[in-house]
Amino acid sequence: MLDLSTLNPPQREAATIPEGPVLVLAGAGSGKTRVIAHRVAWLLEEGADPGAILAVTFTNKAAAEMRERIGALARGGSKVQVSTFHAFGLWLLAKEHAAAGLPRRFAVLDAGDQIALVRRSLGEVRVDDRRFDVRRVLAILSRAKNALEDEIAPSPEGRGDDYDLAAREVWPRYREALRAQRAVDFDDLIAGPVALLGRDAAVREKYRDRFRHVLVDEYQDTNPGQLRLLELLCSPGKGRGTRACKGRSLCAVGDDDQAIYGWRGAEVRNILRFEQTFPGATEVRLEQNYRSVPAVLEAAHAVVSQLPERRPKKLWTATVGGPKVSLVVTPGEDDEAAFVARSIAQRLARGARPDDIAVLYRTNGQSRPFEEAFRARGIPYEVVGGTEFFDRREVRDVLAYLKLLANPAD
Repeated sequence: MLDLSTLNPPQREAATIPEGPVLVLAGAGSGKTRVIAHRVAWLLEEGADPGAILAVTFTNKAAAEMRERIGALARGGSKVQVSTFHAFGLWLLAKEHAAAGLPRRFAVLDAGDQIALVRRSLGEVRVDDRRFDVRRVLAILSRAKNALEDEIAPSPEGRGDDYDLAAREVWPRYREALRAQRAVDFDDLIAGPVALLGRDAAVREKYRDRFRHVLVDEYQDTNPGQLRLLELLCSPGKGRGTRACKGRSLCAVGDDDQAIYGWRGAEVRNILRFEQTFPGATEVRLEQNYRSVPAVLEAAHAVVSQLPERRPKKLWTATVGGPKVSLVVTPGEDDEAAFVARSIAQRLARGARPDDIAVLYRTNGQSRPFEEAFRARGIPYEVVGGTEFFDRREVRDVLAYLKLLANPAD
């Protein structure tokens, strides 16, 4: 028997709404993964076939965590299909390779293969690839595929610059080269299933009929291609009786205030216009936060509430007290780093452990001044998710030359 007593009322409502479409607006720290896992467990307890449930998210780590939680909650949970969007797309293309025009064993190009293909395509149109950052050209092609475009539209920042023109020349040759190799790239794992389900009614009905319940995590991060894939899987079909309303099985969980991936094609308007895309949707808000103290939530709300277009919500917590949020403005990055290093040194002197302290910055390139300030004060540190500035190859090369100048015998 599934125990729902650990869920708060909105969480319990989201987990047990009998039919969708459902949009669960889950603020930061409000227990969205718990809700998804309990919803799947509840569906199974209500008699749903594990093979009829599909749960998709964006990272392998998130999918593994979700799979583990579902398996711990429900018998048959291990048979539920839980994966990333791209892993699901690969699975679908492998299942329907013939209808997709692919061989039984097709290749998925990695980033190195894609770069080589773009470089070769540039050579075919007699463009010197040394004039261009090949990765940037590839990024323009990727953006077009994720937006389901047939042509390369000028990028907002480029407005038809040389990179857009080069990508437009490469585009048909790149796609033809993929077909000739009987291969797909990473973006095709979404664009391919969209094209297949869009043109083949029999295949479309087959998977609409199979996946009666579709759950999506981090819905605010979906791009146009992923939204179209969900529409094709979840829009009403032509079945009989209650099975005709296949679109009513979609449960999307996300938070427009946490939409930070617009630079890679995510469209926050997908969550802002959910009811327009999936009419008759029910909205549930998870606003109780279990992670932060009141001062942090108030500061965050003061920022996000200024957004011109957002779904109204305000997080709250039962936690009492906690430190206030400090805002420090410094003249430049070196002053900022010195202030941070000084503050950390004071905390360490009072008995704090280095492992209890984290410094967050927006890009890896911003680590240098902090690392220099920490080294100057002898503060031990570890860079997570990037290479330490002084361990980067080009920096080590420069340091080697400087050491040689300082000591020719080195």
